[in-house]
Amino acid sequence: MTGIHDNKKRIDALRARLYDRGQKQTEHTPTVLTDTPKQVATTWQEPPTPKRSVIHDTEPQDIPMISARHKKYRRLILKYSLLAFLASVIVSSLFFWFGNNSISADNINIAVSGPFTVGGGEELAIQVGVTNQNAVPIEAATLIIDYPAGARSTGDQPQDLYTERLSLDTIAAGQTVNVPLSATIYGEENAEQEVKVSLEYRIAGSNATFYKDASPLSFKISSAPVSIKVESNTKISSGQEQAIKVTVSSNSQTTLRNILIAADYPTGFEFGHADQEPFVGSNEWQIVSLEPGESYTVTVYGTVGGQTNDERVVHFNVGVPSDKDPTNLATVLATATADFVIENPFLGLELRLDNDTDGEVVAERGQPISGEIILTNTLNDTIYDAKVSLVLSGNALSDPAVYETDGYYKSSTHTITWDPSTNSHLSEILPGDSISLTFHITPDQAVVRTPTIDLAVNAESRRVSESRVPEQLQGSVTGTIKVETNASLTAIAKHVSGPLPPQSEQSSAYTVTIVAENGGNKLQNTVITFSLPPNVTWSDTTSGPGTFSYNPTSRQVTWQAGDIEALGRATAIVGVSIEPSVGQIGTTPTLVDAQTLRGTDAYTGTTIKTTSAAITTEMKTDDSAQSGNGRVVE
Repeated sequence: MTGIHDNKKRIDALRARLYDRGQKQTEHTPTVLTDTPKQVATTWQEPPTPKRSVIHDTEPQDIPMISARHKKYRRLILKYSLLAFLASVIVSSLFFWFGNNSISADNINIAVSGPFTVGGGEELAIQVGVTNQNAVPIEAATLIIDYPAGARSTGDQPQDLYTERLSLDTIAAGQTVNVPLSATIYGEENAEQEVKVSLEYRIAGSNATFYKDASPLSFKISSAPVSIKVESNTKISSGQEQAIKVTVSSNSQTTLRNILIAADYPTGFEFGHADQEPFVGSNEWQIVSLEPGESYTVTVYGTVGGQTNDERVVHFNVGVPSDKDPTNLATVLATATADFVIENPFLGLELRLDNDTDGEVVAERGQPISGEIILTNTLNDTIYDAKVSLVLSGNALSDPAVYETDGYYKSSTHTITWDPSTNSHLSEILPGDSISLTFHITPDQAVVRTPTIDLAVNAESRRVSESRVPEQLQGSVTGTIKVETNASLTAIAKHVSGPLPPQSEQSSAYTVTIVAENGGNKLQNTVITFSLPPNVTWSDTTSGPGTFSYNPTSRQVTWQAGDIEALGRATAIVGVSIEPSVGQIGTTPTLVDAQTLRGTDAYTGTTIKTTSAAITTEMKTDDSAQSGNGRVVE
């Protein structure tokens, strides 16, 4: 037990010396240096093997081993301390030299600007500004633009635009790079689209690629560049040839090229022929060019098969073909359908209004409508004693409205009647024969709100069946005459400041008051546009309902007046200024070019368009204004 107790005491003493640095150490006698020479070996010799201390019960033999281990720990602590110090010095130096040169995407600003509306088929002008607000330049900068579907490049040979990459190279610290872009936009009216812009860049000393996205430019297509109208019978007999008239009209202010019409035929429809040669197959037609206001018409003939009361729909799409495949539409601009209901009547009865067989026609106010009823014997038997009656109704009907009919008009019942007494051909109609009955109607102009005339045609006849039993045959068809609204547009200018009469190379300010007046039907999505001459400046001062926009590229002003109620009006006032040139001395320059109003008749569904003459600097003559006050002087 004594040995164990002694060993424990030695261990405790050793622990105290290791962890108590303040303990007084045993003093060692220093070696004294003298001039006495010492013998040193001149050849290599193996060093003597040190004797290992053996721990005995006495404490002094343990001191050499403990001192060596103590020094080892101190060397390790000193080594790690030096490493930590060097690391802190390196980090501090990097922060000192490069801390202010760090690059952040938040310091890169990308501004995308452009108009909020653009007409379909018109050029969209875009301005992109890239500003590097970092303290160091960015390298290999590339602007990436994603265009909406249907966008095409501008120029003589336009191509589809999808994603465009523009190299900006290096953008210095604090530098702003402005990039103008342009594209021709196609799409359906009121469609909302956007252009997306992003920046790809690198930084010096790194192979990594970084990106910065900009807020997209959102805009709306104010009007479709083309409209499509389909005319056909709505009620047909199975197996009979039908004609479908397709009319494509340009609403664009520029020439449209390579427009494609594509038809989608339903089951049971068999294409016969067309008055225009198809571009490909039997359902596509190409319009090489379409001038502003011009129309293109193709009539498709085919037969529709099916059971009685079956419905068939032929879809027509007009749009821009793809560059990769010119037989496929890349963008649809407008759509229309021909809807059929299959009937199998004993009497073929057709109502034509102004040669329109759709059963509904839209007339301008005061315009007469010519009508024709065609009665056809579709049977293999002769029919006898046919009688046809046309019953008229509607708020635009008046007794003097009916004239030049080959039937008998009874004003008390507003009915026109045809029978063998008025037309001998109705007494006997052979198989396949047709009889034409005519009339003319002028809607009452005194009716101002939704003027309408409804037409109901009824026919009856008889035949003798194979069993020699008489059978009564009947048929009916209806139609409608709608009178569209008559909108008007007026404008007047008023002098505000500056020389009057205007003086060359001097600025004069004016206000232009534009008044849009509506007729008897509500006018929807009303848009008034006009352009400014080169020496007229848009002051961006407006008042009135709706929104105003100015395109500095085309110099066009667009007033989106919205809806105008029946018999209502919308008034706007805009500010402009003019600085006449010396060459205009003695002339009366134009302030505002001709104005155009376009809107949709909510009742008839037709497009209403009217124009007003250009406005000059000549003020209306009154007590305070003399004639010739708009002529430019020196």
